[in-house]
Amino acid sequence: MDIVRIPKIVMQTWKTNVVPDEWKPSRDAILKYMPSWEYVLMTDEDNRVFVKEHFPEFYPFFQTFRYPIQKADAIRACWLYVKGGLYIDLDLEILKPLDDLFTVDANLFFVSAGTLSSYVTNSFMAAKPKDPLWLQYIDNMKKIPPDWAMTKHLEVMAVTGPMSLTYVLRNTDRPYLMIPKRYIKPCNECDGNIGCDLTEAYVKPLKGGSWESLDSKILNWWRCKWYDGIQMLLMFVLAYVMYKVCSVKHT
Repeated sequence: MDIVRIPKIVMQTWKTNVVPDEWKPSRDAILKYMPSWEYVLMTDEDNRVFVKEHFPEFYPFFQTFRYPIQKADAIRACWLYVKGGLYIDLDLEILKPLDDLFTVDANLFFVSAGTLSSYVTNSFMAAKPKDPLWLQYIDNMKKIPPDWAMTKHLEVMAVTGPMSLTYVLRNTDRPYLMIPKRYIKPCNECDGNIGCDLTEAYVKPLKGGSWESLDSKILNWWRCKWYDGIQMLLMFVLAYVMYKVCSVKHT
């Protein structure tokens, strides 16, 4: 039997110890399919104590993040640096044991982010302990939001989320392994995760978006429907030009 190369620990995080009903299948599937792995659910208070103990210099930044999801993003990097193992979002349900994914002798495991395949998701990450990449990621979280990150969604993505992680990965000299997207992200988010090809999948999505606000919905609509969005924009511009032309003629 091939040996799992990372610590056999699965970490998830939620506000309290009471996981919402729609995400209980995520935890239950881990306990069912990975009984030899230690399971840890970190609460918001657990996260605060963990960061204060292990990352005292980062703790003031952690405490002043504007949105709770940013703390949930940050604890993933902190945990994987200290403990290693596997982090999985609560809105992902495993379909079978994941051991086979981690028999390659690599320090870091990542997956492309859904429909934004040029980015790396922070919803599914695994590592051996003490890899310096996590410290680089944590340092990047200390930066002030860029000027273009004017909404909650963009600020989260740029400071602690997939954009931040992807920036670090593109600028690091640390080697890492990309797990094939079809194993972890088999569904098309723009189609509402309908019609997924789960033939080779180890994971399927559950209803997510716990942190998303109106700007997230607008930006995701534009990302998925950019062609329709451009058409609507052109129609609006054309209507405006016609209105101005008619107004000039009328005067």
